[in-house]
Amino acid sequence: MKLRRYSILISLIIVLTLLLSACAGDAAPAASEPEAAQPEASQPEAAPETPAESEAAAPASDEQVTIRFQSWRLAEEPAATALTNLAAKFEAANPNIKVELEPVANADKITKLNTQVLAGNPPDVVEVNLTDISSEVALGAFLPLDDYIAQAGGDAYISDFTDFMVSAATVDGSIYAMPHEGDALVLYLNTKLWEAAGLDPINNPPKTIDDLKAANLALTDAANNQYAFAMWPGWQWMQPWFTAFGTDYFNADYSDTLIDSPEAIAAFTYYTGLVTTDKVVPPGVTEVNYGGQVALMAQEQVAYIEGPYATYGGLIAANPDLEPNLIAVAFPGPTIGRGSEFAIGNGSKNADAAWEFIKFMSEPESQLQFFEEGSMMPTTQTALSQIDLEKYPVAKVMIEEGIPNAVSYYPTFPEWSQCSTFIQDALTSTLLGQTEPEAALQNAAAQIREVLAQK
Repeated sequence: MKLRRYSILISLIIVLTLLLSACAGDAAPAASEPEAAQPEASQPEAAPETPAESEAAAPASDEQVTIRFQSWRLAEEPAATALTNLAAKFEAANPNIKVELEPVANADKITKLNTQVLAGNPPDVVEVNLTDISSEVALGAFLPLDDYIAQAGGDAYISDFTDFMVSAATVDGSIYAMPHEGDALVLYLNTKLWEAAGLDPINNPPKTIDDLKAANLALTDAANNQYAFAMWPGWQWMQPWFTAFGTDYFNADYSDTLIDSPEAIAAFTYYTGLVTTDKVVPPGVTEVNYGGQVALMAQEQVAYIEGPYATYGGLIAANPDLEPNLIAVAFPGPTIGRGSEFAIGNGSKNADAAWEFIKFMSEPESQLQFFEEGSMMPTTQTALSQIDLEKYPVAKVMIEEGIPNAVSYYPTFPEWSQCSTFIQDALTSTLLGQTEPEAALQNAAAQIREVLAQK
């Protein structure tokens, strides 16, 4: 498997480093060298160091250190400005720690991280999606945070964070990342377009899938280039349609896929049928990305889209005039949770300083600032409880209806990146009319089971 090849390559890097250190008479001791990424956690002799074992000591009060913070959010607004402001605030409170910001493109973030890990030069702090954690831990990319969490208060400290995000960051009993922002997928509606179609989204929003189907047909006027829904045709945004139909992509322990179950086939048929049968989505859907669906909504070409809380900020940034007519409503059925987390690169020379930054970013005050400036939901109950829900009605829907209605979250197991391509291929081929929904899912399920059988 790919991960095993990575492990072998990493082991060779470590052996070569030790040999060079031993042969160089004037070289520093091997223990003082930057650590290469470790092999898979299943090999005890190469397990990632704990903070107590690491030579990356906390900086003395007069010792200046620099930590590298890598995130795709640093390349997106309004999150980039919010994170920059928070980093400056952290530096002011910790004058001996400088934070070097490293923006990375969303599409390239994992490729770049893995390249850095293999070279033994990972960022000190890196932001990752939930789906990335388990595979990166298997690669040996992150330090376990258990000792740091214990020092911060242990169970009392970690229990303040959103449960599903802590669960997603836990691998073999250890926590490898701290929740930064996270919430659930909801629907964003343009009330002006809904009311023009004779609908009352404020007092009578769609509560069921059937309600939504009827609204879709009323909202669509293809002759005038007016459509109901802007679809981002990715597995991420399709998953809540599966939970709304009472199923999911996998069973609880990821030992089998559920995508060829009757409920899944019904969900998939409904979702792809928005394009192929009902035709309530603008043409060219397979070319639309996340930003594309936001643009279609901002241009008022569609009446609603789905997304997390960050989507609200993106819509307002794209079209401030949309704000008076923009509301959020709960997904018509159980939805899913999503989010991003902060991890410490295994091999960081300043791991303790990196933890201080993560802990600062996790404080309720910092999370509230990121919420207000960056349009991202906090992940601590303390911060969530301090949001003025009357001032932020969209946040009210997210906190009272969206997050509590999340029954699942993005898949988190090492082989998911490979399995996700099969689901994505099934979705794309069906939207293009190349495959029938049931056949597409059955083919994808067979491919996924082959991968799972090799775990």
